[in-house]
Amino acid sequence: MGALPDSPRGCIRNPNNTDKVYFFSGDRYWRYDLGKDYGEAGYPLSMDLWHVTGGFAAGVDAALDGQAAFTGKSYFFKNDQYVRYDWRTDTIDRGPNSIAKGWGLPEPFASGVDVAFNGLGAFKNKAYFFKDDIYARVDWTSLGVDQEIKPISAWSLGDGFTSGLTACCDAPKVVGHDKAYFFKGDQYVRYDWTNDRADEGYPLPTSAGWPTGLAVWAEHKRAPLLVCSDARLEAGANRVIAYPGGTSRGQAGWQLGMKFSTLQGLADALERAVIPDFYGDDGAGSATIGAGSITRLAINAHGLPGQLDVSNEVFDGKQLSSFTLLELTPQLVRIARMLEPGAPIILLGCNAGRGDSGDNLIEPLSAIWAGHPVTAFTTIGYSESGKQRRPEACDNPGMRVTDETDVFSSDPFKEQQLEDEHFSPIWENLNALPWGHDNLQRHRKTALNGQLVFFDADD
Repeated sequence: MGALPDSPRGCIRNPNNTDKVYFFSGDRYWRYDLGKDYGEAGYPLSMDLWHVTGGFAAGVDAALDGQAAFTGKSYFFKNDQYVRYDWRTDTIDRGPNSIAKGWGLPEPFASGVDVAFNGLGAFKNKAYFFKDDIYARVDWTSLGVDQEIKPISAWSLGDGFTSGLTACCDAPKVVGHDKAYFFKGDQYVRYDWTNDRADEGYPLPTSAGWPTGLAVWAEHKRAPLLVCSDARLEAGANRVIAYPGGTSRGQAGWQLGMKFSTLQGLADALERAVIPDFYGDDGAGSATIGAGSITRLAINAHGLPGQLDVSNEVFDGKQLSSFTLLELTPQLVRIARMLEPGAPIILLGCNAGRGDSGDNLIEPLSAIWAGHPVTAFTTIGYSESGKQRRPEACDNPGMRVTDETDVFSSDPFKEQQLEDEHFSPIWENLNALPWGHDNLQRHRKTALNGQLVFFDADD
């Protein structure tokens, strides 16, 4: 369920199921379901499955679907060569061949292309090739260049999208018009073929507008929220806001929410978790997510310096701390097994990373969770169920990081009341009370493979 990569290289469509589109990056590929508008589970997979070899297996520069007499074929481009894939036989049936000879493209396109895609509407029988800040057009009937080379700026894609693009996906008849999606870095724009320009409101983050991955928000039973199992922000906010952003209603970028009572219970819940219904996948709603599926994990629980409350009773000596790591290692290993390689883990608990005690927790914990950055915070965290509550009586995910280090009261009920009084007046200010995340530049510590890699100098 890996998230789509930044700067994907190429996008093609399955001619037998046109809802399925494929993105490529390096030696891996992803599949996205346009009908369900969500990335599929079980990806990315190896480029080897396309039966490409050599440099093509290590990564392609661009990809293109055949049109007209070449429907049912797809083309992969790498440097000055291309190969042709046949969907019916699942084989490479041509190439590697020269781009210059096979497509009649002049320099600099003959040496390689950045983006290849097909036109829609009145331009249905045209193939477009982008290179740096210029483009060429080929007619599928004559298989020749049919207009002079022009600047990409003529597409009116907006600032930053006049050169260096990496992929384009066509999308027939979206909101009544033929559209195309252009990708660059971690952003994309939507182009309207009828109006011949990008739609208003773009660029947007690719990770929001093309949602995929499986980020899990795990909430301890005594934490102040009742997180929704569908942890995406309501009203479509996740379509325009990418993690770690959010609104005053909650943090974006989370897909699956769950409650747990103990660390063993969390491991059980992750192993039993079912692929959410909204995923573009045949197993959605029934199949379990499987090992190696989680792209980001938040563990939200009450905390103290160097401790996270993950037990049945309040700080009963079985909470997660440097003193219990050995005892809890089997459960921690089970949790790590469910994570995608490199997936970050965020401990969202008050003061859990504070002081030497915080170091003594997250450094050895990150050694057990080897390869996964582990983040904890050095101040009080705050969530407000009344402001994060949805109409369906559950909450959007998210914990705000405050500048406070001292608790307001030892009485948990009084503590919550005083926190509400103190933080409610600045709740709408996302700079004063940012959502907790693994790249926050204040009040954060992050460890990787047993060593601190980031810490707040004020701690």
